[in-house]
Amino acid sequence: MDKLTQEIVEEWIKETSGTFTKRDIWEELDIGSSANKDNLRKILQRLRESKLIAYVNGRHGTYRLLDTELEQMSLTRANPKNVLPIKWPFELERYVKIFRKNVAVLFGSKDAGKTSFILNLMRNNMGRFPIRYLNTDMGEEELRVRVERFEDTTIEQWDKNVEMYEKSIILPEHINPNAINIVDFLEIHDEFYKIGKPIRDWAAMLNDGILVVAVQKNPGAELPLGKGRSLEKAKLAVNLDPGKITLVVAKNWQEGITSSPKGKMWSYKLIGGAKIVNIVEEYG
Repeated sequence: MDKLTQEIVEEWIKETSGTFTKRDIWEELDIGSSANKDNLRKILQRLRESKLIAYVNGRHGTYRLLDTELEQMSLTRANPKNVLPIKWPFELERYVKIFRKNVAVLFGSKDAGKTSFILNLMRNNMGRFPIRYLNTDMGEEELRVRVERFEDTTIEQWDKNVEMYEKSIILPEHINPNAINIVDFLEIHDEFYKIGKPIRDWAAMLNDGILVVAVQKNPGAELPLGKGRSLEKAKLAVNLDPGKITLVVAKNWQEGITSSPKGKMWSYKLIGGAKIVNIVEEYG
């Protein structure tokens, strides 16, 4: 490149995503001369002073494009009666309201019934809402075995009414902004304190839809992996143990509920890893 200009640098920055370094710009724009490299340093300084870019976590040389676009909320336009009539297992909708853009988290130890809860949630809402199932744990054959245990639905109904995908890594762009999005499950093996980030990133993609995320917990634990970080965005959260479910987050109480439903428990029996029977409310 003969002469590097601020216009060229700005155009490159606006076309990139995530973070970038000076070296990224050098390589992609083929900046070889020391004069252009020195000019780039001055251009980046001006862009930082003009609030177009910022250092990432205070690290010199690593930048991000600042997001200055804001959409003002309108309480006049908002209708608090626009509650999504989602049919939850255990009739949780009797206690908790769910609005668009909300996040629900269900957590449990291995084989506690997380996928069974999710399959029943999808079955209850097929044909009522668009549903996207993002599955990290099962192939087509295993999933078909599970859903065939529901005697009141057919395989054709599942294929027609639920978008089902097998993905080992779920990215924000995989979220359907206007659907019930279900992530089964969020896998994390270390640095558990970071578990809230993918949930926040997925939730940021929502418009009229919601996000339901399944998370692992250690046997006997009262909180999921990542502890409170997993629940930061949750408006609804349930703790699953074999044969027992506990409501642990209930942000928006249903009409007529005068005391917190948090702590309500139900016992149940699971048949074939799918059907939930013999439900008994034990508290509240």
